[in-house]
Amino acid sequence: SATVVFDLASSQESSLEIIDLLGRVVSILNKQRLGGGHHEIDISEQVRGQPSGVHLLRLRTEEGVA
Repeated sequence: SATVVFDLASSQESSLEIIDLLGRVVSILNKQRLGGGHHEIDISEQVRGQPSGVHLLRLRTEEGVA
């Protein structure tokens, strides 16, 4: 299982991306407007079937990138 946990200061557009080690976006897992507060997004089903190897998660919001 895989769950991404983060907090947002206010409501804003966000996207959660899987990127490879070359910085290419492999998949966009969650692109939507989220309310301010605590968020836990289960990405287990979405990452199943992705190519094996080392990948990174990138969270983009109106406030920045993590």
